[in-house]
Amino acid sequence: MDDKKHPERFTIAFNLNDERQRAASEELRRHGRRKALFLTDAILSYVRGQSPQADSAQVEEIVKRCVDSVLQSMGAEPPAQEPIQPVPAVENPATTPLSEKWSREDMSVIADTLLTFQK
Repeated sequence: MDDKKHPERFTIAFNLNDERQRAASEELRRHGRRKALFLTDAILSYVRGQSPQADSAQVEEIVKRCVDSVLQSMGAEPPAQEPIQPVPAVENPATTPLSEKWSREDMSVIADTLLTFQK
């Protein structure tokens, strides 16, 4: 067993001459301060075959990036980022939040699909 002072910390150096490692490094850089969550999902998905646990905020961010990307490819400007006003709660089952309708696995599949479309 490793007797590291901080076993949760790692230092990784990518070989930027290797195309795959360079692509991995660029992907990690895009995740900003969420690298640990991204690596967790990637490792568990690869090693154990587990789906990432996407929450509604992650799915919303992925959808926004996809829409912005499509708009830019069409030559249109992405919409200005305005604060989203909360929708008042309604007892109508048709307006039940997605997180209550679908399981985490369903949300993960949706997030994976959106990421695939984005690429």
